[in-house]
Amino acid sequence: MGLLRLAPLYKLVIEPERQPISGVELLRPDAVGDESE
Repeated sequence: MGLLRLAPLYKLVIEPERQPISGVELLRPDAVGDESE
């Protein structure tokens, strides 16, 4: 279960080029929504 929560963070760290870490990106629950699926 913890892995699912780290998945979105891992993605942001591994693919910073694809998803630029911006204030908007962090506020958007995109990663959280992905976890639900």
